[in-house]
Amino acid sequence: MTYARVRSYGGRYLVHGMAVLAAAISPICTCDAQYVTENQGPNSLLSQELSKYPDLPNELANLVSRFQENVHFPAPRTESRLLPLLPQSTVAYVAIPNYGDTASQVVGAFRQELSEDPKLRDWWAHGAAAEAGPKVVSSLQEFSELNGYLGDEIVLFATMTGKEPAFVAISEIRKPGLKKFLQDTAVQYWGTSKPAVRVFDSAELASAKEKALTGQLLILVRSDFVVASSDLQTVRKISAGFDGHSREFAATAFGRRMAQEYRDGVTIVAGADVHGIVEKASPETAQSPAFQKSGFADMQYLVWNRKTIGGKKVGQLELSFTGPRHGAAAWLAKPTALGSYNFVSPHAFMAASLVLANPVQIFGDAQELARLSGSNAFAAIPAFEQALNLSL
Repeated sequence: MTYARVRSYGGRYLVHGMAVLAAAISPICTCDAQYVTENQGPNSLLSQELSKYPDLPNELANLVSRFQENVHFPAPRTESRLLPLLPQSTVAYVAIPNYGDTASQVVGAFRQELSEDPKLRDWWAHGAAAEAGPKVVSSLQEFSELNGYLGDEIVLFATMTGKEPAFVAISEIRKPGLKKFLQDTAVQYWGTSKPAVRVFDSAELASAKEKALTGQLLILVRSDFVVASSDLQTVRKISAGFDGHSREFAATAFGRRMAQEYRDGVTIVAGADVHGIVEKASPETAQSPAFQKSGFADMQYLVWNRKTIGGKKVGQLELSFTGPRHGAAAWLAKPTALGSYNFVSPHAFMAASLVLANPVQIFGDAQELARLSGSNAFAAIPAFEQALNLSL
């Protein structure tokens, strides 16, 4: 059964436009403190910037329009070549598309607009974005170059054989040269004395010593896949699974549930085997009377996706249970019409509404949970009821 299913709708260009404006204005709001006097806050700095460049809002609006026309995003995926390759012990899964081409299009569209708009070019060269702006563009270029080596999908997942999870990122390799690119990038950012990232090929991984690699991100670059994790043994196990063409995860119930998300096409998908995580991380909590009574002991999977439904971009969150909801897990009522939205201002930036179950049931469940957990949260209720001559 489903405990919660939440959907959010929104146009992608609204988000992108906000991101562009935030990136453009953020340097104004993060100026050095020495320039901010007692009567001069971020709003004053923004006003000063707009007084120097009064046409800036229009120029940025034109930039957003160019992004709308020229920037395209990865198509929805209906299957994953990476999902079946994960180990059976996978308890969390996140899959995102390769945004390398999108980043390249953003940089290209921005440079085109910059070349054609002298006012925007003047602000970019001399305004508040003059220092931070080129760094943002450079980062987008590096991001695009990195993703140019990777496949259409990047998967991040967590495996759990004990109480502590191990986190891993994998992707297919599209073309050779990734190892050198990663090594050069690591030297550029961290130097050679104590790099935060170590890059291996299969031969170097076989001879690597675990003690010498503590606290570093380890990246294995094979001819077919790239694997990243902070745990050497995990990297070796994942690589061995690739060699053995293992399809363990695809045969598990959680694996099948995640594969189901691809059927209608998905952009981003994430999931967690909540029941498995709780059982392995804290078996004492999982078996405690209070946790069992709360109803959350029956949690199964938490799944979030981003896909297109009826021509609209939709984000959907679902928490499923192994049986009928009860206890605190049943406080959220079944889906119904939300009439409360009729009272929300039409100018609201954000609004949320939910439907709860019977308040009497909620109060009784809360009392029982407090008793089982040894809490005195309701100890004063009898005296309160007697003083007011009422019964909650």
